[in-house]
Amino acid sequence: MYTLSSIDKWYEENIGAISSNEYVFNLESHQKNMQLIKEILSGLKKDECVPTAPAIIDAKKADTVIFISHKSDDKKYGDALRNFIIGLGVKEKQLVYTSHPLHKIPLDESIYEYLRSHFNSTLFMIILWSDKYLESPACLNEMGAAWVTQTDYTNICAFLFLWESKVS
Repeated sequence: MYTLSSIDKWYEENIGAISSNEYVFNLESHQKNMQLIKEILSGLKKDECVPTAPAIIDAKKADTVIFISHKSDDKKYGDALRNFIIGLGVKEKQLVYTSHPLHKIPLDESIYEYLRSHFNSTLFMIILWSDKYLESPACLNEMGAAWVTQTDYTNICAFLFLWESKVS
């Protein structure tokens, strides 16, 4: 509910800029999404939106690890995602995010061996997509490893962050 409300507010504040931006070729899509978010919000009841442990991990499994797969060029977006995840209550030791000193791979382990040891039911991968991500063999290897091992994952698109910064 919080996230949808934030997106709704962002649309309210930026729909004018979106409408007049010469690089926006899918204005109808934005208008449709804006309306859809409003409809979803109007159908939600606050008492149905009880805060719980983050849905992306099983809070009872202390060995669950969230891995943010990203290109180091996208650090500012990864940092925002990291702050959000930590804000949800995920423990520092449950997060692998190599662009932050608290979440790097342990010094005595290789990144590939460390991740290999976690590519099973205890790893949840967040793929932070961007043009740079798609150009990186290491990033594509991480994504491929998640696919091969059938690791749980979700996708977040840095393109939205990039577009937002151009509009505002």
